Amino acid sequence: MNKLLVVFHIILWIVVIAQGIVIFWLMRSLREFISRIQNIQGINMEKEISVGSLAPKFKVRDQWNNPVSVGLKDRSTKALLFVTSKCTTCDRLIKRLNEENISFSRDSIVIISNDILEGEKQEILNKQKLSTVISKDIFTKYSITRTPYIVLVNEQGSVQESKIVRSWNDVNNIVLSKKVG
Repeated sequence: MNKLLVVFHIILWIVVIAQGIVIFWLMRSLREFISRIQNIQGINMEKEISVGSLAPKFKVRDQWNNPVSVGLKDRSTKALLFVTSKCTTCDRLIKRLNEENISFSRDSIVIISNDILEGEKQEILNKQKLSTVISKDIFTKYSITRTPYIVLVNEQGSVQESKIVRSWNDVNNIVLSKKVG
């Protein structure tokens, strides 16, 4: 009887560990599925800013109190990268940021968040000398509902590119193909 109880106890622990592994795998799969669903363009019900249209104008100050503007006597092409603190892809994008990831001028890109980025993320952006702006108003003006999202605005103030990105490689390809910075 005692041996039988020990055997059942061992079998029970094996089942519990197997269930834990299955639950862990399901959570990873679910996270990836949710990430893909969030990026499907057909789900977005709001009208996004379209390529070729005039970009909404704005003038704000970044974390170093430097002026950042689009469309207001600013005759340079800008890449606006929209991120949020609750976006897991944005977190990965910022945490993977390092010198070799950016192949263009840091003056040509502005990181725009609709809420305060937590310490580590803001520190990484500061270390990389990337301008960061916190503005819900800019998110609204540009109809941003998904992140990370990049909008390229050319010298004439027109939207040159507008799309979701998943990595710094995507950002580099978009920005360099349009010869920004």
